Amino acid sequence: MTNAGETNANSEYSIEVCNRLLRVERSASEIYGNAIRKFATKLHISQLVRIQREHEYAAEILEEHIRRIGGAPDSGLSAWGEIAHAMQSAVSLVGAYSAVQLLQTGEEIGERNYRDALEDEQVTDECKAMIRGELLPEAEEHILALKALQGRCA
Repeated sequence: MTNAGETNANSEYSIEVCNRLLRVERSASEIYGNAIRKFATKLHISQLVRIQREHEYAAEILEEHIRRIGGAPDSGLSAWGEIAHAMQSAVSLVGAYSAVQLLQTGEEIGERNYRDALEDEQVTDECKAMIRGELLPEAEEHILALKALQGRCA
């Protein structure tokens, strides 16, 4: 049985974890926006637009959850976002196929982040339920959609 101090500590820790996930979601949305602008004529972008919107929605879910458990949502981007911006500039010189590969790599990192949170004993059950029920399934679906898109770019 946990005491109130442990519950509070777990909530604070879950806020930190959710804010890390939030920064990744915001970064992903921004990166998809860049990919859509750069490759609008080379890719069938409806999938990318849908995935971008789903990242925006995931960010909203995380923001709401953070507020509900007493936290303040971070406003920044993740380290992955900073790296991906630099990589995406280089990828745009190579082509659409490489851009989709980069997006898939980002999705795989996001999926791993969600799985890590699910395995973390300090993350609250409420947070895990949100990840398991909404966020992880979307990340998994994004990977599949990008793999299919790569097949159309080759």
